[in-house]
Amino acid sequence: MRWFPKTAAMAVAATLCTVAVGCEADDTEAELEQRQDGQDDRFVSLGKADSNGVEDRSWAAACVLNVANQATLEQLDDDMSLWRTAAKNIVAARPYDTLEQLDDVDWVGWYAFRQMKGYGVEKGFCPGLNEEYVPADEAESTAAVVEASLEHVQGEWDEGQRPALRDAHPKAHGCVRAFFEVDNDALPADMRVGIFANDGKEHPAWIRFSNGSFTPSPDTEGDIRGMAIKLMEVPGAKILEKEKDAQTQDFLLINTPVLMVRNAYDYVEFSQKAFDGNPVSFFFGLNPLEWNFRELTITLKTLAKKIASPLQSRYWSTTPYKLGDAYSVKYSARPCEGESNKRPDGAGPDYLAEVMAEQLSAGDRCFEFMVQAQIDPETMPIEDPSLEWDAEKSPYLVAGRIHVPTQRFDSPAQTDFCEHLSFNPWHSLPEHAPLGGINRVRRSVYDAISALRHDLNERPRVEPVDHTVPGE
Repeated sequence: MRWFPKTAAMAVAATLCTVAVGCEADDTEAELEQRQDGQDDRFVSLGKADSNGVEDRSWAAACVLNVANQATLEQLDDDMSLWRTAAKNIVAARPYDTLEQLDDVDWVGWYAFRQMKGYGVEKGFCPGLNEEYVPADEAESTAAVVEASLEHVQGEWDEGQRPALRDAHPKAHGCVRAFFEVDNDALPADMRVGIFANDGKEHPAWIRFSNGSFTPSPDTEGDIRGMAIKLMEVPGAKILEKEKDAQTQDFLLINTPVLMVRNAYDYVEFSQKAFDGNPVSFFFGLNPLEWNFRELTITLKTLAKKIASPLQSRYWSTTPYKLGDAYSVKYSARPCEGESNKRPDGAGPDYLAEVMAEQLSAGDRCFEFMVQAQIDPETMPIEDPSLEWDAEKSPYLVAGRIHVPTQRFDSPAQTDFCEHLSFNPWHSLPEHAPLGGINRVRRSVYDAISALRHDLNERPRVEPVDHTVPGE
């Protein structure tokens, strides 16, 4: 029987030690350290650059970073079966704010990332239910989004846009009068908080339906459609200091359950490219390994979605919110009569407003307002709205009903009133506080944009108290 040469046998043993059971603390450490540079290169070729499939700023990334920052040397070396050298290097280079910093550590590669992720899941190092995990670069990204958004609005104004419009959802189909009635029979007792505390309570509301594109465009073009709800007669201090005493509560929804941006970093990149008129470059770059395929798929599905009327579409919050102290939830508004994607014959550039006006002249409409609870922090993450929460595992529960009565909403006074309303998910009771990175960005961006456009338009920001339209 032919035996391996000693050097080959050592190489095989080292490989088996790496991928299977790990090595004893110091048996081969000196020899391994001599080959450190070559081993690091092999890690790169086997996936070191992409951290073995662990997406940056993701739930799994938070697991790995928590382990890297908190696990003991013995846990890294013995329990996770890492190279002793890798374990020592991880401890020595702490703390880590990003996967990139951890990825730069000598002897940390695909195997170490895999082991740390698995150990984090098994031993409770990962973010749990209702738990946010803030990436280290979020403040910088948020500032960049605010700057780009303000420059966009100011630039449109400087070029003659009057009045100054929102940076997103600038085209409204109209604001309609509505009533929101709490119906909490389907909710467990610890979900009956905030708005949903008093069964049968009816709040007057304003609802603004809109297109999402940064530039007002024909309704026949593919676009995100928005449903912004402002409840009135809502007592209690609100989160935003400027509007702490306002008796209103906002809910913001769109007609897709997921977003094409996952976090503040993506928000910056997409916003800047969209404002520059080249949003496609967000999905494709020079490096195919960095193409955003999932985000592209979401965008194409959203743009392909046809709707018959704003009153016949379903809407989702996409981002999560607190529901008291016990839950994180997402919201959805479902039309009582079902959805429809059949456009009217001869649909024109403003057909959504026209159809809605026709329908509300003929009769009332309604929506069921629902909540969906987070039950799994990994598959239903707080920080990634590009992932849909599974409605089979966690069904939506009816929490209220929205009644939109027969009405006209297209008078010049009401159109002007609609234009100068502000909607912000942070204009909220603490029981419904927004969660996740996209919502944290929104807090700064929405407030800054609202302040700028009201200043440019020389109109004060005022929260409505009832269904009265000034000037009518």
